[in-house]
Amino acid sequence: MRRLPVAVVTLLVLFIGGCAVLPPPPPDDTFYRLPTPAAAGRLSEPALPGVVEVVRFTADGVTGERALVHARAGGSHVLSSYAYHLWTDSPTALLQEALVDHLRAAGAAETVVTSNLRLVPDFVIQGHIKRFEQVAALGPAGRAAGAAEAVVAIELAVTDRRDERLVLLRDYEARRPASSGAPEAAVRAMSAAVAEVFEAFVADLDENGGAEG
Repeated sequence: MRRLPVAVVTLLVLFIGGCAVLPPPPPDDTFYRLPTPAAAGRLSEPALPGVVEVVRFTADGVTGERALVHARAGGSHVLSSYAYHLWTDSPTALLQEALVDHLRAAGAAETVVTSNLRLVPDFVIQGHIKRFEQVAALGPAGRAAGAAEAVVAIELAVTDRRDERLVLLRDYEARRPASSGAPEAAVRAMSAAVAEVFEAFVADLDENGGAEG
């Protein structure tokens, strides 16, 4: 029997060995927009007369990152993030844009802008994201399973820049059930929770009427 050249045998061994241990390719990244449900109604007159600037929200640590965050149900303080499920932008930017859209739709101010336009505002709205996550029981491999909900907690502050007066400073939290433990269901529930927070904020603005909180 003819002996194969050593180089050929080596290549065959490397090829067979490589095929045996070659890991499966990682899943594709999935990106999610934050849907912004329309405002429930429109105010009869603006609660904040003048130009309102909504600055980019702030957030601490993992809450402000693009990966979707989830926590274990039952009061656990441990947060994790999905490796391949990401927001199209950071939550700090998504919520800024969502609030601008909501305030405009609700007629909460005469003019609502972001900082990009560089206008001199009469009022400034700042938001700090405290929670923006899926909460669910965890099944095998740490994946969300069973009943799940979205939790959104945001601190919102309104400042009158004309006299540097604090108009409103309150914490808002909303919880909405998700149809499943899947990330897609969490995104839909988080959108509903964000809308609930913004509706409560607009109601406070309307009730406050520009008076000091």
